[in-house]
Amino acid sequence: MHYQILIGSITAVSEFWKVLHLKYEIVVELKKEVLDAEGRAICRNLQAASYSELNAVEVSKRFILDLDADIEKANEIAEKFLTNPVSQTCTVRHLDD
Repeated sequence: MHYQILIGSITAVSEFWKVLHLKYEIVVELKKEVLDAEGRAICRNLQAASYSELNAVEVSKRFILDLDADIEKANEIAEKFLTNPVSQTCTVRHLDD
């Protein structure tokens, strides 16, 4: 009898954990008015290496958070710790498994 209750409890906890165990993608990019020196340097080097059809390169950072919270918490983390609001923007989205 106690064994069935224990198995039921483990299953309930496991299902609860799956609900909270979420992945979010955060992409941090420079604002359009900010010069992307790294992107320009990469573009020039690629053009010099015979990729003359290349017009531009933009550099960004991609973070994947494995988080036991909703997207609002992922947004908070992105804005407070992963993004410089003066020069960068960020996009946060939930990743489907």
